[in-house]
Amino acid sequence: TIIGNGFEANQVNPNTVSFVDNNSSVTTISASGSSFIGIYFYDGSLGFTVFGIHDITISRCAINGCIISFTTNMYNITITENIFYAGVLSYNAYNGAGTAHDFLIANNVFRVDGGRPFYYWSGVSNTNVVNNLFFGNGSYSIADFASGLTFSNNIFNRVGFAGLSNSTFSNNLTYQCTGNTPWINNGVDLGSVALGTQNIANTSPNFVNQAVVDAGNAYLISHFEVNPGSPTLSSMPGDPVMGPFGGSGSYDFHKASASNLPYIYSMVIGNPTLQSGSNLNIDVIGKKHD
Repeated sequence: TIIGNGFEANQVNPNTVSFVDNNSSVTTISASGSSFIGIYFYDGSLGFTVFGIHDITISRCAINGCIISFTTNMYNITITENIFYAGVLSYNAYNGAGTAHDFLIANNVFRVDGGRPFYYWSGVSNTNVVNNLFFGNGSYSIADFASGLTFSNNIFNRVGFAGLSNSTFSNNLTYQCTGNTPWINNGVDLGSVALGTQNIANTSPNFVNQAVVDAGNAYLISHFEVNPGSPTLSSMPGDPVMGPFGGSGSYDFHKASASNLPYIYSMVIGNPTLQSGSNLNIDVIGKKHD
């Protein structure tokens, strides 16, 4: 487990965020149960390329121009509350036996700028892409040779869907995308009904900073808030909220900027002067960003 202090940690901690510069090299992870929390990854590649490893967590990280690759027969992979700047999730089957399965990709923000979030993402089963935001300047697709994904409660703002096939959509919103109805194939609606509403095509999500998001330049958490009345918000009881701030689980992009590593919030020494053999009284209050 490698824990940093987050990609916008200066809001709660004046120190520099943790930073990994792979310098265009490949870092291979071969241990099941590995976790990466609050790390800034830049350049290079982080490879989970050993057959059959499982229970990997990547959470509250910034992935900037970095390829994160997975391989055959992996399972229970959780990717949540991260921000991707042209970062790529890649799957390479190689020649191993078995199918990678059970990926949860939830409450992330993907700035689609050059690198496709899903690259060669085929042959992976039970991949759930839930409550994410994909945004760009209209020039790039979210996928390249990708298929078999399940999208629900996501926002797609000025991105394309070329290179994506055989995927299902429920309760997603598109705006100014190249192909605003990726759930329709040859006139057949492939989307599935969500709790209250189905997919919404070519409708503004009404971000507080909509012009910045449309230009593909947003990078702060505050840029991705929506105004009251946004169609991405719940319209009736039971409706799921779209985007990285929604969802019914424990993930919430509001808290993504700082890792959930506990830190000392205050420490008070009750008796700084004491006799030999007596007790020193210290009161410590710790906090963490759940």
